[in-house]
Amino acid sequence: MDLNKYSVTWKVTGMLLFILLVSFVIHVVLIVPRFTRHSENYARNILQEKARGVASSIDGVLRQAAMELEKIARHPDLVSMEPARIDQTLLLLDGVTANFLSLWVHNSKGIIISRPDKSERVGADRSDFDYFTSPLSMGRTFFSNFFISPAGNLTTTVSTPVRGPDKTIRGVLVGSLGIDERNIDLFRVITEVSIGDSGFAYLVDGAGRVIAHPEVSQPGESFEGLDYRSLPHIRELVAGKTGSTVFLLNGVRSVVGYAPVPSSGWGVVVQQPISETPDYSGSLLTYFLSIFAAMFVVSAMMAILFTRHLLRPLKLLGQTAGAQAEGYENGKVRDEIQILSSHIGGMVDQITTSEKKLKEINQNLKEEIEQRKTADEALSFNLAILDLQLERSPDGILVVNTDNKVISFNQRFKVIWGIPEELLEAGYDPPLLDFVQEQMADPEMFLKRIHYLYQNPRERSHEDIYLSDGRVLERHSEPMAGEDGTYYGRVWYFRDITDQKRSVNEIRHALREKETLLKEVHHRVKNNLQAVSSILDLQSVYITDGEAMKLCRDSKNRILTMALLHENLYRGQDQTRVDLKKYVSALADHLLSSMERETGSIVIDTRIADVTLNPDTAIPCGLIITELVSNSLKHAFPGGRPGKIRVDIAMDGDDRYRLTVSDDGVGLPDDWDLAEVPTLGLKLVGSLSAQLSGTMEISSGRGATFSISFREYTEYHGIL
Repeated sequence: MDLNKYSVTWKVTGMLLFILLVSFVIHVVLIVPRFTRHSENYARNILQEKARGVASSIDGVLRQAAMELEKIARHPDLVSMEPARIDQTLLLLDGVTANFLSLWVHNSKGIIISRPDKSERVGADRSDFDYFTSPLSMGRTFFSNFFISPAGNLTTTVSTPVRGPDKTIRGVLVGSLGIDERNIDLFRVITEVSIGDSGFAYLVDGAGRVIAHPEVSQPGESFEGLDYRSLPHIRELVAGKTGSTVFLLNGVRSVVGYAPVPSSGWGVVVQQPISETPDYSGSLLTYFLSIFAAMFVVSAMMAILFTRHLLRPLKLLGQTAGAQAEGYENGKVRDEIQILSSHIGGMVDQITTSEKKLKEINQNLKEEIEQRKTADEALSFNLAILDLQLERSPDGILVVNTDNKVISFNQRFKVIWGIPEELLEAGYDPPLLDFVQEQMADPEMFLKRIHYLYQNPRERSHEDIYLSDGRVLERHSEPMAGEDGTYYGRVWYFRDITDQKRSVNEIRHALREKETLLKEVHHRVKNNLQAVSSILDLQSVYITDGEAMKLCRDSKNRILTMALLHENLYRGQDQTRVDLKKYVSALADHLLSSMERETGSIVIDTRIADVTLNPDTAIPCGLIITELVSNSLKHAFPGGRPGKIRVDIAMDGDDRYRLTVSDDGVGLPDDWDLAEVPTLGLKLVGSLSAQLSGTMEISSGRGATFSISFREYTEYHGIL
């Protein structure tokens, strides 16, 4: 039996290395192709970001032109839409503007009302041209596809709405923009892009035609015999998508990245042969060889440790057996066997202990895995609920982190603002703000408020914002903070309340019309009643009978009682409630003045609580006061003696009122009974009290007192 230490060590080492070598080959075969594909994806992402950067540069150039045109559109002469004033202003701007070859204006129907350069006749109908219809439908500045001007220049039209003070679109201002002239040198922007040895970038318009290309002499030409408009990535770019791909052109595989220019319907394409892109497969092979070398060293060390700790007891067993064969004494053999047994027992104990520890570790790992699995399932469930709630919300919701970068949004937010998904997914704050700002009726105030919240991240906000297309949004934002106060970002909520605002304005308008109508009704009723009173005055001139004169005066007082009420309603803020304090005071003054020749020095003291009643209750109260005060003025102070009449109205419980009319005159006769009184006035008092479901108490001592407790009349029968 050959138990040579080093022979066994190298055999174990060789076996482990063989296993590692087979594993290494399998990994190389499976992973290297994947890594190669990863290299392609990495190159595609690089070129896609490059295309975004170039598109952003071109967008900045175009935005300068757009901002200049929008500034001109806000000029008062253009807002007036008066052709003479517009012609004068555009002539002054000719040659002053930094970018535009010519400027002209259409009214809201598409008719040219000003064209100083005379290249088109004034009055021409262009209502079906895209440079007129697009800014009207989008509500913002529009860049058309390019065309070659009569002078042979590469040109596009830029058009923007002209809005009045009420933000309605009154017309469209159009500018002819020379792309390859003045400051809009897009060829320079394209040709300065550096992409490897033979990579390049080019610009296409909304129809997929080439605007600027380092190897195309005329815009719109085909390049190397291939029409770019037929390429799949050009079709996606025209549709406003961002992306990258690998395609074969003239036998050369190339990587392409593409991105739209946000302020226009144009797009940028960046292209590079795949042979010039970084290849990481060689690096991967070196990486695996390094791993294999490290595994070789580890395997050798493991084999040595295996030999020392596992084969040593077997070696002792072999030596003992050899000693027995050579005739060693039984005692010495027994001692060697005991030593061997001791070593084997120790090894078994170590293995048993290690096995227990491994079982414990394994059990702990299982429990931890189960816990994490349960936590992951709970988290996935909660996230699913949150996503469902986010999408079901009627509000447009946007979530940003502490760097104001978009981390979440719902579909409603996209619909409200019309933001392209790639702009949201990119998550960059400035382009997103620029896109939203263009839709604001007051962009400066919008940005000022946003920057204030950026500087004060823990503040809440709630306000209405008005868009240039006439919509009104309710904007609400809340800071996101943990239980420990850590700030994580902000949640924005947007709700379209245009219809709600419109309904509120319509209701307010209807209420104002109703108030005006009610005031007019009260005013006319008052005038009619005063006319009747004047007729009675005229009629009284021809009355010689004293009793008839009194009846005529009583009728006039009753009519003026109602006229005063309608005047109170006409002059008040609320046409459905009567201010009793003002009404009763005016009524008392009128009654006292109407009988001044007969009453002498009589005072009427009114003590009215701050209460209001509806007209159906106030008119009976006024008539009752008129009859009782008139009765006191006639009968309580005979012979011209002085006296005092007092009128009180106060609350009598939660929903009742108490009207009291008293005097300090001669009082009522002992046998006086209201039911047997023949006069119309006091019978009218009883009837009106019953109409109010009131209870009347009459007392006489030092003067007479009439006290009526009543409830406000709620059954509407119209205003008398």
